[in-house]
Amino acid sequence: MPIYSTALMGTYEEFLKIFKEGDQNEISPSGRSLLFTALCNTKSKERYRIASFLINKGIDITVMHKKEKIVSFKMLFNIGTPEMEMLPLYQLIFSQPGLP
Repeated sequence: MPIYSTALMGTYEEFLKIFKEGDQNEISPSGRSLLFTALCNTKSKERYRIASFLINKGIDITVMHKKEKIVSFKMLFNIGTPEMEMLPLYQLIFSQPGLP
């Protein structure tokens, strides 16, 4: 599976197997960052683990997704997951230093 497909539908372990340093800085042909794609993962545990990994790798969480003209972490609010389940991910994102 390509890195974007794994970020979207795979597990953390599958993601780590194919991740290469520098992948966190790539933008897909559709204009999506890897974080934007990972935040669309339907499995909340995998979404959190992959997003956390990417943030720890220094991915820019304020990068704009070209098509929708929104920041990557905006996807957190559009996935229909119960708020209590999302709390760890919210805390992770909003605790980042320098977040505008």
